[in-house]
Amino acid sequence: MDKIIRTPCPSWLAEKWQEWGEAWQSQYRDNQSSSRFNWRSYQSQGYRHLLASLSAMTQRHCSFCDGFPMGSRIKSTIEHFRPKTQYPLLAYQWENLFLCCTICQEKGDRFDQALLKPDDNDYRFDDYFDINWLTGELMPNEDATTANQQRAALTISLYKLNAN
Repeated sequence: MDKIIRTPCPSWLAEKWQEWGEAWQSQYRDNQSSSRFNWRSYQSQGYRHLLASLSAMTQRHCSFCDGFPMGSRIKSTIEHFRPKTQYPLLAYQWENLFLCCTICQEKGDRFDQALLKPDDNDYRFDDYFDINWLTGELMPNEDATTANQQRAALTISLYKLNAN
């Protein structure tokens, strides 16, 4: 899970994310069992443009497993880091959205505050992870603090980082 430098929010999303988050919160609160999330668009900008912006930010790599290239062999999706069902107001917030492969997307609604976020200012791969170069397996860094090892193990598990 490489460090991501978050680019500025697209202007159309910056203008509408709060309004759309409030609408999603209301819809989800009123109809949880039947609520289907839909990406919105504004001034002909929508899901496709958002996916392109996230792809450019990660050079078409999955934000979590670094799978590449997204969109050809690997289907790309948009991940809500904080799940939209638990944090509906953040459903359209730029800082909550990541380019994601379908395997990592299986995290679904599972979330823990200790989960590593690849665009956090203090995130550094080596502080949390090691790689077994023979198998390609990602594992918690044995030299890391216990807390950082636990955060790494949680992130590996929820995003299925060794499944790819």
